[in-house]
Amino acid sequence: IEELLERFPDLQRHRLKDNEVLNTRQEVDLEDTFRDAYQQVRWFRTVKRPFVQADGTVQVLGVDNDITELKQNEEALRESQIRLARAQRIAHLGDWDFDVATGAVTWSDETFRIFGYQPQEIPVTYELFVNASHPDDRARLTQAVNDSLKRNVPYSVDHRIRLPDGRERIVHD
Repeated sequence: IEELLERFPDLQRHRLKDNEVLNTRQEVDLEDTFRDAYQQVRWFRTVKRPFVQADGTVQVLGVDNDITELKQNEEALRESQIRLARAQRIAHLGDWDFDVATGAVTWSDETFRIFGYQPQEIPVTYELFVNASHPDDRARLTQAVNDSLKRNVPYSVDHRIRLPDGRERIVHD
């Protein structure tokens, strides 16, 4: 085992989890890094659980799944989201989603700023969106939304919005 510990320095840390399972007889579920024999860092999701033999001895039954690619993809997605948010902030472009089935609305940070709020400052609803539009533009706005939903036509409308401080902006949705 000493040779293994030399080749795989992170193995000792993982063996400590075996001892935890043996001592507590509780399952352990964790994500952790592990350096392989070439010192490359790999991510693993490990589940270890106690396994009681017929004679009462307890052993550790463990399953490791290499999730390195998943972690790399998650990191790439985070970086992409950061770049998108930066580009939206620079260009003053926002995006939003409306889940018709649940009524849930989500705004990007820049959409909050366009509507005069700090990101995540208030809960977003479809009603907030409609009520922020200028009263003279609401009928046209809701018609454009309804046409898009009912007739499956692209949603595109220019309209005015009123910011919380009373100023007006023209936006394109």
